[in-house]
Amino acid sequence: MAFDANGELVAGGGVPRTKQTGANLRRILGQAGRTLDNGIKCNVWRADARGFSGCKKLNTSIFPNTPPARATGQSPLMINAKVEIDCIGHSLRWELPRGLRTR
Repeated sequence: MAFDANGELVAGGGVPRTKQTGANLRRILGQAGRTLDNGIKCNVWRADARGFSGCKKLNTSIFPNTPPARATGQSPLMINAKVEIDCIGHSLRWELPRGLRTR
């Protein structure tokens, strides 16, 4: 979720909160010695599905190299969060075969 370093929800709508959530994912994976490239599957929960196209653009900026599989749904979120993302990552050192790379 879009909590800042003080544990407060960042101000603004879906865009700043999605960016903060991505930064939080990056920090958490970094603490485990991993990067966002280790992401395999993300579930994105949005309070308002009308922002889905913007969500796709932000997903590309959060995961610039190899975006993980993603499921996106609309759901009322607790504490007016606007967006919540969970991410499953791997700890293996591997690379997609050339024919399967998306970029």
